[in-house]
This record gives sequence, C-alpha cells and structure tokens, in this order.
Amino acid sequence: MKQIIWHNEIPQRTLEVARGETLNMWLLCTTALRAEPLEIILHEQAELSLTGLVVIGKEDHAESLITITHRGKSSLSRVVVKAVLFDSANLKFEPRAWIVKGARGASTNITIRTLLVGKGARDTSIPSMEIDEQEVSARHAATIGRVGDEELFYLQTRGIDRENGEHLMISGFINDFIHHAPEALQSALHSLLPSYEFTK
Repeated sequence: MKQIIWHNEIPQRTLEVARGETLNMWLLCTTALRAEPLEIILHEQAELSLTGLVVIGKEDHAESLITITHRGKSSLSRVVVKAVLFDSANLKFEPRAWIVKGARGASTNITIRTLLVGKGARDTSIPSMEIDEQEVSARHAATIGRVGDEELFYLQTRGIDRENGEHLMISGFINDFIHHAPEALQSALHSLLPSYEFTK
C-alpha cells in the first residue's frame, strides 16, 4: 500500500496506480489554492482512497479538478472531501470519475460535504461521472449546509455560548478526518481552527 500526503499543493499532473496496488491519498488545504488538473489512472484491481479537508477563510479561493480514470477491471475509487468555509471563502472542487470501456466491475464513490460558516462563503463544487462500461458501480453526492441556529440554541440552553457552540459543531464535522489523518498532518490540523473568527 502506498500513501501520498499533500498540504496546500497538488504538485503532480498524473498519477498511475498499478495492477493490484492500493493508494491512500490525503489532501489538506488551509490557504488559497489554484491547482493544475490532476489525473489518477487506475489499472486492473487497483484501489484509490482519496480523503480531503479544506478549511479556508477571508476571501481565499480554492479550486481543483481531479479526474479518476478507471482503465482496469475491478478497479475501485473512493473520494471523501469535507470543507469548512469561513468569511467569504470560495471553493470549487470538481472530482470526475471516468470508467472507460473495458473496465468491467469498476466501482467509484465520490462524496463532498461542505459547512458554510461565513455569511459570504460559497461552494460551487460539482462531482461528475462518465460511464462507458456496463456492470459497474458509480455513486456521487454533494451536500452544503450551514451552522444551524436551532442547534446553537440547543447548545446555549445547555450553557454553551454561541462561539463555543460553533467550534464544537465544526470540530465534530471534521473530527473523523483529524482522527484518521497521518501524523504528518496532525500539527497543522491542531493549530487550524483557533486561527479563524467565528460568525456572531
């Protein structure tokens, strides 16, 4: 199994996952980023797990296009990206899965979940798929939500003020990434949230 960790960069244009190989990718974005398009090519029985977290604020803009090309039979890809957008931050993440003719038995699943904290924050991310083969599995989902007043009110009735309530909700939203992220990202993650102003 191979592992790739990228923090505030996507330095490559093409990656290939060889037959029977597994690649775990970790992406952490905490600043403005305009990445060149990346293509990840999966050969027969190759597996890709891509886990990402975007936490940006002010007027930062993060943009990335990643194409996952399933060339081999029974190849597998799983993409889970979460984003927390403060202030007037803007995210445009476009993951695209392409299952080519001949990649029978391939499976892909793309999920994007975004939490808008700032009033001017915006997410225009769009997952997409192109399927040129039968007998495959392909799923994608994208959700966008805000820190809810009802949830914050409930926490306030339990003695937790609004700022700490927002912090708890955001921490809970990204906790699974923090818990499973490799050691190389832990320092950046633990110093991340205190640097942002919370919406009043």
